[in-house]
Amino acid sequence: MALVRRLVEKGGEDMAANQPNAAFRKWRAADQTRSDAVITAARNGDEDALRYLVFALEAKGKPDSAMQSAKATGPEIQKTWQDKLRKNVK
Repeated sequence: MALVRRLVEKGGEDMAANQPNAAFRKWRAADQTRSDAVITAARNGDEDALRYLVFALEAKGKPDSAMQSAKATGPEIQKTWQDKLRKNVK
């Protein structure tokens, strides 16, 4: 996830900059345990996992949680999502 983040950051503002995100989503979708690993890492406070949590929740069929994750920012992510993940995502 750190590599994907760095590639997107280095890509700048052009439309191709988000291609690493698309590749990560495709890779993660090929095996559900990959989404589980992202969720577990986010539950443990991993910043990159929190950044990509929306993709994992989307793959797990939790669109409402994914939408809330996409809207959350900064400390709100840490507090709100760690609490919700501990309770709701299995």
